[in-house]
Amino acid sequence: MPLGRKDSRSAADKKFTRAHLPSPNDNLAELVRMFGELGLDARDMTALSGAHTVGMANCKHYRGRVYGTSDTKYNIDPSFAESRRQMCPLQGPSGDAGKAPFDVTTPMKFDNAYYRDLVAHQGLLNSDQALYGGGGVDNLVEMYSADGDAFGRDFAKAMVKMGNIPPPKGMPTEVRLQCSKAN
Repeated sequence: MPLGRKDSRSAADKKFTRAHLPSPNDNLAELVRMFGELGLDARDMTALSGAHTVGMANCKHYRGRVYGTSDTKYNIDPSFAESRRQMCPLQGPSGDAGKAPFDVTTPMKFDNAYYRDLVAHQGLLNSDQALYGGGGVDNLVEMYSADGDAFGRDFAKAMVKMGNIPPPKGMPTEVRLQCSKAN
């Protein structure tokens, strides 16, 4: 990230965040629209989605996908769905506590396994799997699944581009002396 970037003095409120971040059930058209409003194209969006190669999701965000009950349905590998159902019961005492990694193979390593999972129809969220199987950005997903270096280069470019998105008008900003806290 370039130095000297203006940042907000506080976190955005929940209402603003919900309105401006993708939901776990967004389809490809909605994802492209949302990223496009920020000046990011489909390639940027596809590369940035690769951040899901690390991290986990709560059961409430993927339950509908693995049980086939969500409004947005994308092809899902049956054995993958079954393994995720074991972590996320439809009902029971654990509720939404069952977390699952986005990346089946190397959940703690930043690599291109997320894209290989999508090609295998093992995307955890509907919004993940929306990237593959409909033709819109399939070529990018296939390229990133086969070429980790291409993913790394595009991810870095898209991160810089995203980092240059200005905060909303009227929001107090500053150049932070330490990026982890307000001045």
